Amino acid sequence: MLIPHLVIRSDFEEVKSIAQCIEEDWKVLLGACFPRILVNILPYFVSDCSGDSDRKKREVASNVYDLLQDEKCLGKQQIDNLFLQNMPDIVVELLMTLHESPSGTSSSNNNSDGPQFYGELDPPPNPPYFPSYVIKATLDYISSCHNSKLKSLVAILSKTPDSFQKILLSICKQAAESSNVYKKHQILTIYHLFVNLLLAEIKDGLGGAWAFVLRDVIYTLIHHINSRSTGPRDDVSSRSFMLCLDLLHRVCRAAITNCKDALDSHLHVIVSSLIPLANSCAKIQEQVCDLLTFLVIENQNNENLYHTIKLLDPFPDHPLFKDLRQAHQKIKYSQGSFSLLQEINHFLSVSLCESLPLTRLEGMNDLRKQLEQHKDEIKSLVYDFQGNPQDSVIAKLVLSLLQLSKNAVHLDNGKDVLEAAGSCLGELGPVDFCTIALQPQKELLNGRIVDVFEDKELQCVLVILKLINNALTDHCIHVRSAAATCLKNILSTKTGNQFWDRYKESGDLMLVYLQPFRSPKKKFLDVENTPIGDTAMDALDDQSLWIPQNVSHEDWIKNLTCTLLESGGVRSEVLLLLKPMCEVKPDFCQAVLPYFIHNILQQDSVNLWRKLLSKYIQGFFTSCCRSVPSSSRSATPASSDSESEGLAPGTVDITSRRTMLSVVEYLRKQRRGASSARKSLRFEEESQTLTIASMSEKSKEETGISLQDLLMDIYRSIGEPDSLYGCGGGKMLHPLARIRTYEHEAMWGKALVTYDLETSLPSATRQAGIMQALQNFGLSHMLSTYLRGLEHENEDWSSELQEIRFQAAWRNMQWDQSSSYKGDVAGPGYHGSLYRAIQSLRDKEFSTFRDHIKVKEVEELCKGSLESVYSLYPTLCRLQAIGELENAGQMFSRSVTELQLNDMYTKWEQQSQILKDSDFGFQEPALTLRSVILETMLEKNGPNQNALKPIFTRHLVHLSQTARTASNTQLPEKAIFKVKQHNSAHFIVSEWQLEEAQVFWAKKEHSLALGILSQMVDKLESNSLEVENDPNLQLIYVECMRLSGNWLSETCLASPTVIMQNYLEKQSFSQKWNFCLSDSFRPPLVPQLAPFGGEQLCSESVEYVVSLPRCCEKTMEVMRSSQDALLTIVEVYLRVVLSLYASCRWSEETHNKYTYTVSGGLLYLYISSFFFLLYFIFYLFCFLASFNKVAERVLLRLQEKLKGVEEGTVLNVEGQVNLLIQQAMDPKNLSRLFPGWKAWV
Repeated sequence: MLIPHLVIRSDFEEVKSIAQCIEEDWKVLLGACFPRILVNILPYFVSDCSGDSDRKKREVASNVYDLLQDEKCLGKQQIDNLFLQNMPDIVVELLMTLHESPSGTSSSNNNSDGPQFYGELDPPPNPPYFPSYVIKATLDYISSCHNSKLKSLVAILSKTPDSFQKILLSICKQAAESSNVYKKHQILTIYHLFVNLLLAEIKDGLGGAWAFVLRDVIYTLIHHINSRSTGPRDDVSSRSFMLCLDLLHRVCRAAITNCKDALDSHLHVIVSSLIPLANSCAKIQEQVCDLLTFLVIENQNNENLYHTIKLLDPFPDHPLFKDLRQAHQKIKYSQGSFSLLQEINHFLSVSLCESLPLTRLEGMNDLRKQLEQHKDEIKSLVYDFQGNPQDSVIAKLVLSLLQLSKNAVHLDNGKDVLEAAGSCLGELGPVDFCTIALQPQKELLNGRIVDVFEDKELQCVLVILKLINNALTDHCIHVRSAAATCLKNILSTKTGNQFWDRYKESGDLMLVYLQPFRSPKKKFLDVENTPIGDTAMDALDDQSLWIPQNVSHEDWIKNLTCTLLESGGVRSEVLLLLKPMCEVKPDFCQAVLPYFIHNILQQDSVNLWRKLLSKYIQGFFTSCCRSVPSSSRSATPASSDSESEGLAPGTVDITSRRTMLSVVEYLRKQRRGASSARKSLRFEEESQTLTIASMSEKSKEETGISLQDLLMDIYRSIGEPDSLYGCGGGKMLHPLARIRTYEHEAMWGKALVTYDLETSLPSATRQAGIMQALQNFGLSHMLSTYLRGLEHENEDWSSELQEIRFQAAWRNMQWDQSSSYKGDVAGPGYHGSLYRAIQSLRDKEFSTFRDHIKVKEVEELCKGSLESVYSLYPTLCRLQAIGELENAGQMFSRSVTELQLNDMYTKWEQQSQILKDSDFGFQEPALTLRSVILETMLEKNGPNQNALKPIFTRHLVHLSQTARTASNTQLPEKAIFKVKQHNSAHFIVSEWQLEEAQVFWAKKEHSLALGILSQMVDKLESNSLEVENDPNLQLIYVECMRLSGNWLSETCLASPTVIMQNYLEKQSFSQKWNFCLSDSFRPPLVPQLAPFGGEQLCSESVEYVVSLPRCCEKTMEVMRSSQDALLTIVEVYLRVVLSLYASCRWSEETHNKYTYTVSGGLLYLYISSFFFLLYFIFYLFCFLASFNKVAERVLLRLQEKLKGVEEGTVLNVEGQVNLLIQQAMDPKNLSRLFPGWKAWV
C-alpha cells in the first residue's frame, strides 16, 4: 500500500530508501507493486475531467506515468513486459476500485447493473474508486495499448485462458476473507461486472475456458445463495441475493443461447438451489420464479434441456411453483405414471454433487413419500434382486443416500439432508440385502479406471485429477485455490502431458473443464525430489505422527500426508505436487494416502522404508485394539459399526481406522514381488501347525490382545456369527467364548448362569451382558430390579450402561426414570432420546417431542463401513423405529378416527412383510416400540379405546408369531400375557388362544398346548349354533382340528384311526361351510397339506401303532374279493376316453408326471381307506387319456396288484401289505407322488 502512494507523489527517493532497508532493488520493488500503481494512474486517462480537481489528478497521473517510462526508472519496454506478465492482477486491482451509487447507475446508459443493487448508504472503498463506466473505459484503454489486432481485453486474456481462472479466484478470495457485509456486497458487484464482460464474448469460446468459466460462476453463485438461504436478511443481504439471482439468470441465458448443452449438467443444481428461496421476500420470489420459468417452461422444447428437465426432482407443492410443478410432471410422466422402480431409478439418475448435497433435498422428500405409499413394491424389489444383489436397486439407493449424508454431515446447513436421508432409510428399514458387502462408488470408479489404463501410474493420475476436478467446485475458496495450483503443476509435468495425450480421445467432460489449466508451453515442469536423509527418516519415526493422540482426525491425516511428502520417500512427480491440497482438504488426504504408501514401498530397494512403515502401521492397529478394552457389548444383536460413542479420550477415531484400513486394502490388491509371495507361502505353512487356542494365548502374552476375542468381534461385525465355531466357540473353556456361544445360540439361561459364575470378567462386560440376557430372556421386571441395584451402587455410569437403562425403561413403560445423563456423557443417545420422546407424548408436550426424536443416527451411519452390510442393519432398524414413532406421534396431538388407526396398523403390517426375511433381532425393536405406542394410547382412555383393543391384540399376536418363528419363546409368552390383560373373558373362543397354544407347544409344554386346544374344541362344539353362523369361529374350529391332528401325530398320543377321523372331520367340515382359511390361520405350506396328506400321517404312524397293518390287511381282503367289480369300472371309463387318444399329444415331461402320480396312487391305494378309491380313479383316467399303450400297461399292472403279484412273485395279503407299507414310507415315492415334498423328505 505504501509504495503506490509514494510513486503517485513522485517521491522515488523514499522508494529507494525503503528498498535499501529491505535489501531489495528499488526497480524490482516497483515491478512488484506495478498493478497497484497503475490503478492510481490509468483511470484518470479516460475519465471526464469536468472539474479542476479531476484535471489536476489527470495531470499528476500523466507526469508519474512519464517518469515511470523514463529509462532511468522502469522504461517503456519494462512497462510493456509488466503489462503482459501481470495482466490478471492489473484487471483485479482495477475492478476493486468499483463504487457505484444509485444515482450514478441511473444516469449511466452504459451500465447494465440496475440501481436496485446499490444503496445510498453503502460506504465507498479506500480511494481511489471509480464508477463502472470508468473501469470499462480503462479496460478498453489497456486493450488499445496492447500490440495486437484483438479488439477487447477479454480477447487478449483469452490468449492465456488461465487468466480468467486467476481473476475469478482472486475476486472470490477477497469476498471470502472479508467479514463486512458492505465489503462483500461491493465485491459481488465487482464479480457481477466482470462476469458480464465475459458473457458478452463467451460465444467466441474464451480461449477454450468457456466451460470452466460457466461452471465456476454457477457454483460460486450457488454457494453464496446456499450459505445465506436461512435466517433473516437485512437490506444489504437482500440486495446481494438479488444481484446473485440476476447474474445467475444472465449466465443461464448466455449458456443456452451460445453454448448448446453446456447447462445440462448444471441445471439440477441451479433449480434445486433456488427452490428453498420460496419463502423469501416478494422481490426475490419474483426473480426466482422468473428464472425457473425461463429454464423449465420456456425451454421445455429445447432439445438439449428436455431430457435434463425430465430428470429434475419434483417441485414442492407451493403456490409459487404451481405452473412449474405441472410443467415438470407433464414432461416426466409423458409416457405414463411411474412404478416405484422407475421412481428410484429417476432419483439415482442424477449425478451427485459432493459440495452441494442440499440440492437433493426435494428429491429425497418426494422419494420418502413414494416409499411410504408403495410398500408392496418394495417387497417385490427386494425379492427380485435376491439372486443378483450387486444389481439391487435398493442397495444402490441406500448407497446414494449414505453418500449424500456423508457429504452433508460436516455442513452447517446439512441437518435437513441428514433428516431427509434418514426418513428414506427408515421407510426401507433393515431389509435383507442378500449380500455381505455393498460396492461403494469409489470401487465402481476404480473398476472403470482399470478398463481405461493398464499403467498403474496413469490410473493414479486419473483418480487424482477427478478428485481435483471435484474440488474446483468446493464451497471453500482455499480448497479451490489449492486445487487450481495442483492442477496447473500436474498438467505441466511429463506424466501429466502423457496422460492428456492418451485420455483426450475418451470424450470425458472433465477434460473440457481442465483445459484452461494446460500450459501452452511444451517445456515440462521439473519436480525436485527431496533428498533422503536421517532428518527425514526421523520425522517419520515418530509414534505420535502415526497414532493420533488427542487430535482430530482432520489434523492427523493432514499432518501425516504432508510429512510423507516431505520425507523424500515419495518419488512420483505427480504425487509430490499434491501438498497444497493435502494442507487444506482431509477427504483428499484420505483418498491419496494409499498411493503415497504404495509409491514409497515401490521405490524401496533396501527395505528401509518397508520396515519403518510396517512397524507403525502394525502399531496403529495394535493401538486400535487396545483403545477399546474387552467389549462390554453382548454378542447379539449386532452392534453398530460406529464405536465413537464408547471411545475414551485419546483413542483412535473410527474415521482414522477406516483410513488406515483403506491403505491396507489398497496394498493387498497390488502386485507383489516373488520374494513376498514366498514369504506369504511360508507363513501359511507355519500357521497350519498352530491352533486358535495357542495363537490366542500367544497374542495375549505378546500384545495383551486375545486373538480369539478379536476374531469373534470381527466375524460378528460382518454378519457371520456361525464363524464363531471356527474361532473355538463351543470348544474352549474360556468364559467369554462360552458366553458368546450361548448368546449366539439364544441360550440366555445358560448365559446368565455363566455371567453369574465368572466374576473375573470385567465389570462393564459382565453388567452389560447380564442386562442384555435378562432382556432377551423376557425377564423385564427382574431387569428393572437389577438396574435399580446398579444405579444405587454406581454414581457414574458409562454411556453404554445408561443407554441400556433407558432402553429397559421405555420397553417396560417405566416413566419414573430421570431423563438426565450422569457422569461425563455428552448427551442423550438413541434410547435416551426415544425414552424422552415417548414421555413427551404421554405428557402431551408436543413442542418438545420433535426435539427429542432428532438423534444422530444418520451421522453415526456415515461413520460406518460399507464393507459389512450387517453393520448397517442396527441403524436402519433405529431409523425405522424413529419414523414410525414420528408418524404415531401425530395421533397423540389430535383426535383420530378408527379408519386412521387401521391405516396406521396396515402400514405396519406392510413394513413387516418387507422385513419378513430379515433377522428377528432387527425386527424385534420396532415390534416392541409399536407395542409401547399402542399401549400408551390405550392408557389415555380416549374415545377410540374400543377401536384400539382389536388392533393391539392383532399386533401382539403378530409379534408372538414372528418371535415364535424365530425360535424365541420368551417374547411370545409375554405378548400373550398382555393380550389376556386387555381382553375380557366374555367370549366363546378367540384367535389369540390358538397362538397361545402354539407358544406353549414351542416351549415343549405339550400337555398345556393340547389342553388349550381341547378346551377350545369343547367350547366350540357346545356352541355349535353360534359356530355355524360365525365364519370366524368356523375358521378357528378347523385350525384347532388341524393342529390337534398334527400334534397328536408328533407325540404319538392317539391312534392313527382317531387322528384320521379328526382330519376327515375337519375336511368334511370345511367342505360343508365352503370357505377359505384367512391369512392368520392359513396352514403353513408343508407336505401334510398335499394330496394324500392323511396317508403320509398314516405311514409315519406305522412305527408305533400296530393296528395300522391290520386295517390295511382288511382293506386289501375286501379289494381282492371285489377285483372283478373294480376292473369292470375301470374298463367302462377306459372305453369313454379311448376316443381322445388320437387327438392328445403329451410331452414326455407331462407323461412322466402322470406316471409318477399313478405310481404313487397305486402305492397308497392299498394302505389307505376305501374312500380314496374314487380319488385314485380320477387321477388314473387323467393319465389314461394321455397315451393308450401306457394306459393298457397301467391297467395290466392294476390287475396284477389286485392278484397280489409284486415283482413277479405272488404274495399273500399280509406280505403284500408289509411291502406296500415300506414302499409308501420311501421318500423317493413321496416326492414322486407330490413334487412339493421333495424339499421336505
